[in-house]
Amino acid sequence: AGIVALVARTRADRTLARRWGVRGAVALVGLAVLSIPVQAAAVTGDGLGAAVSIDALREVLTSPVGTAVAVRLVGSAVLSMLLAAGAGGGLLVVGAVPTLGSFVLEGHQRTVEPLWLLAGSDAIHLAAAAVWLAGLITIGAALRRPQRDAQGAAATARLVGRFSAVALATVGAVTVSGVAMAVPLVGTGDALLQTSYGRLLLVKLTAVLVVVGLAAYNRQRLVPRVLAAAAPAGGAEDETAAAHEGGGDDGGGGDHDRGDHASGDAGVASGSSPAWRRLATTVRVEAVVLLVVALVTGSLATTQPASEAAGLGGWYEVTSPLDEALEVDLVVDPNRVGRNTIHIYVLDRTGRPAEEVDDLTLELTYPEQDLGPIAVEPFFAGTGHWIATVDDLTFPGDWEIEVTAGLGRFDEASTTVTVPVAW
Repeated sequence: AGIVALVARTRADRTLARRWGVRGAVALVGLAVLSIPVQAAAVTGDGLGAAVSIDALREVLTSPVGTAVAVRLVGSAVLSMLLAAGAGGGLLVVGAVPTLGSFVLEGHQRTVEPLWLLAGSDAIHLAAAAVWLAGLITIGAALRRPQRDAQGAAATARLVGRFSAVALATVGAVTVSGVAMAVPLVGTGDALLQTSYGRLLLVKLTAVLVVVGLAAYNRQRLVPRVLAAAAPAGGAEDETAAAHEGGGDDGGGGDHDRGDHASGDAGVASGSSPAWRRLATTVRVEAVVLLVVALVTGSLATTQPASEAAGLGGWYEVTSPLDEALEVDLVVDPNRVGRNTIHIYVLDRTGRPAEEVDDLTLELTYPEQDLGPIAVEPFFAGTGHWIATVDDLTFPGDWEIEVTAGLGRFDEASTTVTVPVAW
């Protein structure tokens, strides 16, 4: 839909884009249906047996995943019909909204705050990546079609040039939205390196950087050469003239630019110049790497976010011995930079609240910035339970909290715990 609206200008290009769009929509329908038994097997842990289990399938269909799949099926079917009917670009973009929105109905963006940032960034991320991949597929198909004359080659060169500009915008959108989602989902650098989600995200980032490098090479080096190679054939003709195949002039000669320009219209039209061949190769590689990115993204959707795996999401709880008879259970909620509520429970070895603790104090330290200790006096909330509301956790990362308990008039015990605070 995005390619028809933004890139394809000639009738031949729009036909090509719509044909591949219908194929993509049909493939999306098949994948949506297949995802139901796959999700059932993943949720129940029963393997392939869950794929034919009525109870397991019912559980998936009544979950947010089932709702998302239903919306995706309807949206993809409607979009494929619009594409096949030759609908205009604006109508196609509107028709693609339900399919795009179905992906926002499931996944981590529904469970991590701020919800508006995660959901909005996810929608932008998916839309930009879809336009990018669809454009690569369309360009790859256009470069493979026979260029029966030099005007056809010029039209294809212009198509490549327009997509190059659109691709630059999608790269920016993918990058900004990806960073916006990664910050709350990862939390800290340690979580990025030490969790499965973080490592998968690094693999995705590496693959995206490869694609960005290829896209930059195409835009800065190959696209100008392809356009220059086709320029003698197309000249200053407009897009309408370039759309007609079979009516070109075979008499124009080609330039020679370090061997990258075709010699004569026949060379340009057949796509035999080195620049055309290199562009076709890099577009194929770019599409393959983007498919790898899509597969890794699918894995990320079913992997616990790094912030949660590292104890950075929602609240954080840690237990530490206070002395031989007592232990401290400390809870930080919501465990993010800014205002937090700290609950401190002093328990005996049986797990009951300790009655022998007279008073309790805290000291907060942030070693990375040599900040602290910051003294905090929590208020007594009940036997063995103290509460403190603090605004002192001003940086993400590992904070040390020292708990000191008074055990009578002249005795006290202390312990220090580490709390990884998220953004």
